[in-house]
Amino acid sequence: MESLDTDTDSAQSSSSDAITSTAATNTKKKSKKKNQGSDLALFIAFPFVVLAILVSILTIVSFIQIESIGYVADFCAGMRAQYILVLVLCIVPAMFAPSVRMPTAIGCALFALINLCMVGPCLLPPKELTKEVKDLRYLRFRVMQFTIPDRDTKLDSLIKEISRTNPDVVCLTGAPLQQMWDLTAKMPPQFIHRTQLPWDGYCFAIYSRVPLKDVKVKKVGPEKLPVMVAGIQFDYGWFRAILVNAPQPKDNDSLESRNEYLKAVAELAKKTLGREIVLGTFNTTPYSVAYSDFQKNSELVDTRMGNGVQPNWHLFNFDSFFFRMPVDHIFVDSRVVTLGRYVCGSVEELRHKPLMIDLCPSDQNKDPDYKGEADPPEPPLKAAPPPADAKAPAQEAKKGTSAKAKKRSK
Repeated sequence: MESLDTDTDSAQSSSSDAITSTAATNTKKKSKKKNQGSDLALFIAFPFVVLAILVSILTIVSFIQIESIGYVADFCAGMRAQYILVLVLCIVPAMFAPSVRMPTAIGCALFALINLCMVGPCLLPPKELTKEVKDLRYLRFRVMQFTIPDRDTKLDSLIKEISRTNPDVVCLTGAPLQQMWDLTAKMPPQFIHRTQLPWDGYCFAIYSRVPLKDVKVKKVGPEKLPVMVAGIQFDYGWFRAILVNAPQPKDNDSLESRNEYLKAVAELAKKTLGREIVLGTFNTTPYSVAYSDFQKNSELVDTRMGNGVQPNWHLFNFDSFFFRMPVDHIFVDSRVVTLGRYVCGSVEELRHKPLMIDLCPSDQNKDPDYKGEADPPEPPLKAAPPPADAKAPAQEAKKGTSAKAKKRSK
């Protein structure tokens, strides 16, 4: 009887232990599942984690300065603003998957911060204008810049935008000849000063309400690519405009061609007299090495500072703000102040959206009388070397003279 009771107590104890063990195991599973999150949350977060890793790799590639991957690195550098948006977006779904939450959040925040250091300066508030500049704002003038790369581009919305904004100077920094002539025929009549300079089926053009002086095309760089230089004469002084149209990189060779062109333009800008405005299609973003080298070598001021990123060119054939990049730029020297700048987004037909900028002089110092830039003198022609058996004319003359002297003495 006692044995039976003992067996019963043992069975109950074993059953209780089993139940306790099962409960503990279930508790651990629930705790582990709670820590890992639901399978659905992890399934949704996984593609974003992969995307974040890809963007992080592209960020690293954009800093690699190796000639063999120069074009890839330059292209990756141009997408920094997009990288920031993508990395911030990737953090959100990872927050609901605890197993990947911390690694994803830390990685995305780190690489977003790296890209923000390159994009951020233009987002800072502009510097306060000095009292002298504030007193000169009545001398402000407006400049519009754009490029027409396609032969089939319609110009109706562009003409409407020009009429609406009423700029003082319109700079066409590259267009097929037919498009330029169509634009010239449709330009409002107040632009009475007009100059067009063609090259290889394309052209530069300036349409101005004030006089233009000393307009010419200069060939720069190893490939002798064109740059248009023009003096813009206002009542209170004159400005020198340099119109730029850099080659579009498509591979490492064209990338090198663009870099050499921008290097030559920077040298030209540094040597140019007067208040300068350098504008046009640079075909590079502000985050590339070529851009920073240009600004450093030219000693010019980027007018985007304090005005935002201002992307004006879309990457693909369809226009989406997410795929826009700033490839057209306007630089000025220290004697010119930027009062405002924006992208004319309403001009839908143009892939390069026009840039509009309001400027004024930074001081009241009177400019000296306008002096056009003299072209460099042509190198002197070298005479062809004489034949090996030919004698110098002086020697021939001397020989003839001595022979005549002997004949007379006889």
